[in-house]
Amino acid sequence: EGTITPVGSDRPRRVDVQVISGTNRNLEELVRQGLFRRDLYYRLNIFPIELPPLRHRPEDIFALAKQFLVQASIAMGKKPADLSREARAALEAYHWEGNVRELRNVMERAAILCKGGLVVAADLPLALDHDLAPAPSGDAASTIVIPPGGAKLDQLEREIFQKTLTLA
Repeated sequence: EGTITPVGSDRPRRVDVQVISGTNRNLEELVRQGLFRRDLYYRLNIFPIELPPLRHRPEDIFALAKQFLVQASIAMGKKPADLSREARAALEAYHWEGNVRELRNVMERAAILCKGGLVVAADLPLALDHDLAPAPSGDAASTIVIPPGGAKLDQLEREIFQKTLTLA
């Protein structure tokens, strides 16, 4: 304990590490079923922390969404945007099946789609529409019209991206 032997070496090295892990599985049940190693379970299960899913903690959604939006904006070299009231209401009303990972992805997408420094409900992915209506069929749903004077590439890319999200 407290030593490792690196691959390709014959000398052990002292290490001082602490492992923090998380899962959405019931490890006790997996140990009983023989699907998770008992010894590893006891090594990991020193100080278990149970965290309810995001859908049971609506009071945390806004703070997490704002933080993820700031992180995504900075990573893209953009000034961090704010969340409109309608976007906040949509986020808080949504049932987060994908938990915090889903919220992070939604906010990254919002940072990409946001115009003018304010995320509105339209910037949020269509998965937030609870009825999840099927995408319209036909050419109108998948056609991009280029104006006679031309268009900037980034505008066309944004339109294609938004239509792709609509059709997904």
